[in-house]
Amino acid sequence: MDRKKMDKRDLALSFADDPELYDFVRVGYPDELFKCLLDKVQIKEHQRVLEI
Repeated sequence: MDRKKMDKRDLALSFADDPELYDFVRVGYPDELFKCLLDKVQIKEHQRVLEI
């Protein structure tokens, strides 16, 4: 598949077939962001967080 000719929707759908590509192009989050979030919401050790 020629990625240069793909539109954004086609590329997004291709991630289901190529999870390594998704991992490669996905922007990560800085550790400071998680620290700030945890400080703000005061998550306890036994609680879970869901990213949507």
